[in-house]
Amino acid sequence: MRWFLNHNHPDEIIGDYEECFHTIAREKSAFKARLWYWAQVLLAVFSFMRISFNWGITMFSNYTRVTFRNIKRHKGYSSLNVAGLALGMACCILMLLWVQDELSYDRYHEHAHRLFRVGRESTYRALRKSSRVPSPLAPALKNEFPEVIQTTRYFTSSKFIKYQGKNFTGNTIAYSEPAFFAMFSFPFIKGDPHTAIDSVSAIVITEKLADKIFGKTDPVGQILNLDNQKDFIVTGIMQNPPHNSYFQFDGLVPFAARSERLKKRAGDDNWKLNIFEAFVLLDPQVSTADLNPKVDALVKEHVPNSSSTFYLQPITDIHLHPLQGEGNTKYLYIFSILAAFVLIIACINFMNLATARSGNRCKEIGMRKVLGARRTDLIRQFLGESLLLSLLSVCLAVILVSLLLPLFNSLSGKHIGMDLIKEARFILAVAVVTLFSGLLAGSYPTLLLSSFQPAKVLRDTFRLGTKGAVFRRILVVFQFSVSIFLIIGALVVHSQLLYMQNEDLGFDKDYLIYFPSSGGFAADFAAEKIELLQHPDILGVTRGNPPIWFDVWSSQVSWEGKDPEEEITFKITPVGFDYFSTMKMELEAGRDFSKNMASDLDGGLVINAAAARVMGWDSPVGQPVVLGEKTGRVVGVVKDFHDGSLHNAIYPAIFELDPSRSYLACVRINSVNVAETIRFLEARWNKNMPGFPFEYSFLDETIAQFYQTEQRMGKLFTIFTVLAIIIACLGLFGLASFTTAQQTRQIGIRKVLGASATAIVVLLSRQFTRWVLLSNLFAGPVAFLVMNRWLQNFAYRITIGFEIFLLAGFLTLGLALLTVGFQTVKAAWANPVLSLRYE
Repeated sequence: MRWFLNHNHPDEIIGDYEECFHTIAREKSAFKARLWYWAQVLLAVFSFMRISFNWGITMFSNYTRVTFRNIKRHKGYSSLNVAGLALGMACCILMLLWVQDELSYDRYHEHAHRLFRVGRESTYRALRKSSRVPSPLAPALKNEFPEVIQTTRYFTSSKFIKYQGKNFTGNTIAYSEPAFFAMFSFPFIKGDPHTAIDSVSAIVITEKLADKIFGKTDPVGQILNLDNQKDFIVTGIMQNPPHNSYFQFDGLVPFAARSERLKKRAGDDNWKLNIFEAFVLLDPQVSTADLNPKVDALVKEHVPNSSSTFYLQPITDIHLHPLQGEGNTKYLYIFSILAAFVLIIACINFMNLATARSGNRCKEIGMRKVLGARRTDLIRQFLGESLLLSLLSVCLAVILVSLLLPLFNSLSGKHIGMDLIKEARFILAVAVVTLFSGLLAGSYPTLLLSSFQPAKVLRDTFRLGTKGAVFRRILVVFQFSVSIFLIIGALVVHSQLLYMQNEDLGFDKDYLIYFPSSGGFAADFAAEKIELLQHPDILGVTRGNPPIWFDVWSSQVSWEGKDPEEEITFKITPVGFDYFSTMKMELEAGRDFSKNMASDLDGGLVINAAAARVMGWDSPVGQPVVLGEKTGRVVGVVKDFHDGSLHNAIYPAIFELDPSRSYLACVRINSVNVAETIRFLEARWNKNMPGFPFEYSFLDETIAQFYQTEQRMGKLFTIFTVLAIIIACLGLFGLASFTTAQQTRQIGIRKVLGASATAIVVLLSRQFTRWVLLSNLFAGPVAFLVMNRWLQNFAYRITIGFEIFLLAGFLTLGLALLTVGFQTVKAAWANPVLSLRYE
């Protein structure tokens, strides 16, 4: 203080204090003013909220009382309305749950927006995409580009596990690198994810596999043997991968633990063989548009003549946009539109029934207007009633969803749980559906009812006129147009599925078993083949992959006259003797591999007709072909066959005669005594491969999995089509009831004048028949355009015939007549005396 007084003049100090006090006073006054202002604002807001709340409670109470009185008074009408809306909402909610689940894949990872998979695209003859890339690419990306934070290679293999003398089969083991758990979010139950697979002999298992093998015993530190080849020490237990994850495995081991054969074949210096998947974690500031050209250029440095383009695909796009096979993107749009259509059909029912019975509320509306009700009051009342019915319907819909969800999961292959009800997104979606349904369903009836003139209504001179009837007809035509469209769509999907299941694949897929051919079973396969063929129900035995997949894709194929700048990818697989006869594949030129021709074992090749066309040969037999560093000679040409799903075109294929490199045995068996034949094969396996479980597959079941998505979507599409038709028929039933009631007196007069019951039924049904026929005219062309575009996803597909449209039309007409038939027949057979006394 002394220092302060010594270095500052006293008058200046006093002046500063006075100015400070005045400033504080002014600020205090301004603060009080602001405080008072905001207090007034808050008080006004609170008063508005209190008045609004009280008004809302009052209106809700009034609407509830009136609505439930109307429901009680018109039980049949209300039941149809609530049932139709509830069923439509339940269908909509189920489809929205499916859409939400499809969109949720791989979004649970902490760094999901920074994770990418390397993809490869080739445009030779047809666009072909793949996730298989060269083995050296992943480490090279991390070393070459600082914007790449982490990389890992990944592939899976089916293994059996041996623990304390017990075999556990059907296990999917993933191979990856230590960075895997740093990049992807898989919570650990035990162990450290950062060091879990640092050792080449470490294995991390899922909770499911731990329960399967160890039960309640602690697995950490235990030793598991894979395929009787190598021991691994359990270093961690992780939670099971969620169902909405691309990564599905039971255990994970280091990438370095892959077999020596695979290391030799696809080593870290082999840039020409695409066999593994590569994933990268990028810096948050990096754009893939800038990095993609660099990735592609890196590959081109090592493979200059490569015609493939390499790029990064977001991990969140893998499920909906897979590089191999078909994704569910188109079904995402289809089911979203279908959900909207089903809900709109249910809302149309509400509008039709409300406008059809609007005459019953004329006196009520007239009295309300005479007593001073404004049109806005009536609009609020009728919209309130509509929203309350919508709220009641959505409550029933949620109950229906909870009951139908297990069946829905079974049909769709999903694992959707009712715990979604607690999520804010689900609650918001249900609220939107409720509000949308209530406003849409109540919009036209509200505007129609509120427009009635009280003077005409109370003098009995009011007539609904033709506008309401025309609008109802338009709504019914729209309803049945959508229903017919869905029926045509379901029939086309079903026909395409039947076509794919019964199409000639170029080989016989039935009663063909394949299983691994290794160890003692393969040591002297020729002798074992003789033993197997002695069984009366074994018709053929060979070695080699079935025709649905090949051992390798390679562009290292050349022949005389090939353009050296052109890269063409071939499917190549080694096979044994009698391969084509066992598969029942037909040769169109040359011959099969023969034991009597020693030259076949030293470079014999059989190509398919697609390969012959690519090579430009009219007479391929005897032509030399270079495969990498090995030269072979074509001895035969097999007719084209489908080596995968019918989604894809047939690719050029080459078969090498090299039994020692064929890792599968294929056995064709008789259609009788199948179980006994399999037991015989198992006995032979156990004799040659003791300690190894006999794991086999049927080729037709494997092929059926190619179309699993279409089969599931086809079932769901059919079920929702049936439900949409039921909803439409509910509305038609109610509309027929009111239409028949309005013509009760006319029916009585016609019967008194001698009209037969048949003539009356035809008279009442005629208008509904016209509506359905008109709906066919609208729905047919639209359905043809949409379904024809859907069929473009298949390289081999059906042609949409006229019979599908006829069947859909007759089916819809029959359902409509059946729906209205009960009411029309009942009215036609009624006593005319009672009809004339009506009203």
